Amino acid sequence: MYCLKVNVKDPHELYEKLVDYEKEIKEDILHFSVQTGFCNFQIVSNKELDLDEEIVHSGARSDYFISTPKNVTFKELVEYPKHSSCQDYM
Repeated sequence: MYCLKVNVKDPHELYEKLVDYEKEIKEDILHFSVQTGFCNFQIVSNKELDLDEEIVHSGARSDYFISTPKNVTFKELVEYPKHSSCQDYM
């Protein structure tokens, strides 16, 4: 598992773009979120990613904690408990 902390021009635009492609990318990207502080976006993935953005910090998960959400789309999670794939999420 890999963690990337990046600075992008518009983190909210990137977030919306990734949500639109969530089903296509969910094999590689486990989690993504807008951040505040030393970086403005975080990506947790199953493999190293090569991005055209300013990477502030990246690497394999080590001795720090990163939550690992289930591999379901945002829509599936919001519609919980309708989807059995989310039953063990909560």
